[in-house]
Amino acid sequence: MSTMTDVSEQWRPVVGFEEFYEVSDHGRVRSRDRVVIIRNAHARKVPAHILPLTPNGKSGRVRVNLCHHGLEAGRDVHLLILEAFRGPRPEGAKARYLNGQSGDNRLDNLIWEIK
Repeated sequence: MSTMTDVSEQWRPVVGFEEFYEVSDHGRVRSRDRVVIIRNAHARKVPAHILPLTPNGKSGRVRVNLCHHGLEAGRDVHLLILEAFRGPRPEGAKARYLNGQSGDNRLDNLIWEIK
């Protein structure tokens, strides 16, 4: 008889957006609870939520849009995960999907590879 183990999802801050977003070892991105100031100095609470991922053309990679102080920036999810969990990209390194599936952004499928 086999037993199923409960695997916890681990979350880390997104490098450069630490106060606003987190990535998980399961390949997801979420915003954090926060208050934003909008026009006329009104404050609005933004609840935490999982962000939608957008396919990046024929490559199969996925991107996410992050917003910081009113500026929006598209980022590749696999790079956010590697930076958060494995550290900065080593000089000359490229991100590699171990199983060859560029849409599979689980941490255990991603490495920095130096060629």
